[in-house]
Amino acid sequence: MALSKLDSLYMAVVADHSKNPHHQGKLEDAEQISLNNPTCGDVINLSVKFDADDRLEDIAFSKLRLCHLNCLC
Repeated sequence: MALSKLDSLYMAVVADHSKNPHHQGKLEDAEQISLNNPTCGDVINLSVKFDADDRLEDIAFSKLRLCHLNCLC
């Protein structure tokens, strides 16, 4: 029974995140890197901003290219 409640909670969190994504977009004045997944063609841009002590200050991502139709992801 506890597992089904955990599953329900997980599904609710995933549904909420898909409706209200966090850390999506591009940060100005941040390190930028494009990453690709050669198996399906996904390309994402990752923006990472560090503070003066080189600690993570903010992070964001944006998807530049979607999976192609034959992808299993």
